[in-house]
Amino acid sequence: MAWGRKGKDSKAAEKARKASVNDVEARAMMLLAMRDHGTEELRKKLLDKYFPKEHVETVIERFKSYNYLDDERVAERYVEYLARQCWGPSQIRMKMIKRAYTSKQIDIAMDEAIEDDSIWVEYARDRLRSKFRKEPDTLDQEERQKAWRHLAYRGYQGNIISASMDKQDD
Repeated sequence: MAWGRKGKDSKAAEKARKASVNDVEARAMMLLAMRDHGTEELRKKLLDKYFPKEHVETVIERFKSYNYLDDERVAERYVEYLARQCWGPSQIRMKMIKRAYTSKQIDIAMDEAIEDDSIWVEYARDRLRSKFRKEPDTLDQEERQKAWRHLAYRGYQGNIISASMDKQDD
């Protein structure tokens, strides 16, 4: 008796290998109904379910022609979502690389989603207000060090971190 996850010899994998294009399309529609996916992300998920590569490629091309898959739109929405969650530019880039976006797609999405670079300072200030429950410019020395490490972990560069902890003229 083997422990762990079933391998490629499982009944489900064998069934998936015999699947038709319509079966692959149904699975892809189910995935897209839950949330938007990029092309590479959808391809990986379908191939991980052992569907035949030629069927997966057929479905992806069909979905692109229907405009169900639009990598630029998905990338831009994902950048906006992560920025609202107060993630910094570096972490957003890393998270997008994990989702198999190209550098060009990432650059375009970052430029489209974030019109002005000064918005990063405001997102960083929002994150510090949330974490420390007070204004960032009132932090003592120990809290400032913790805040600096926290924002660096979240993907903010040094100049943005400094600006976010400086006194703001509102």
